[in-house]
Amino acid sequence: MLFKISLAFLVFVSTFAANAQDLKWIPFKWTGDSIAGKYFDKFSMVIPVKIENIPANFNMQFDLGAVKTVIYGNSIQSYLAVYPELKDKIDTSKTFLIQGENNPMFTNMELKMGTTSFKSIDIGYFKTSVEK
Repeated sequence: MLFKISLAFLVFVSTFAANAQDLKWIPFKWTGDSIAGKYFDKFSMVIPVKIENIPANFNMQFDLGAVKTVIYGNSIQSYLAVYPELKDKIDTSKTFLIQGENNPMFTNMELKMGTTSFKSIDIGYFKTSVEK
C-alpha cells in the first residue's frame, strides 16, 4: 500500500514538474511608491502591453481589486484620431460604472502581454474629465 501511494505521489510530482516548465509567464516589473512617508519598493506590478495593432508600448497596472480591465482616456486619446478602427470599437451601449459615472466599453479588443494574446475581449474606456 505504501509503495502504491509513493508511486502515485512520484508520478504526480514528476508530471507537475514537467508541465511547470511549459508555463508562459507574462513579463512585469515592480514599481515603488510611498504611503504615509514609508517607501515600498514593490508597491505595484506594471505589465507591458500592446493594444490592437498600435505600434506603441503601453503599461497597465495589475490590480487585484479591479473588477474590470480599464484603459484610461488620457493614455489612449491621441491614438483614437490616428487609428479610426480603434475608435470604432467604442460601444456606448455597453457601459461600466466607475467613480459614480457610466463609461463606454471598447469591444472585441486584443491585448498582447509578452507572448500571450487576449483576443475578443471587452475593456472599459475610462474617459477623463477633459474628454467628457
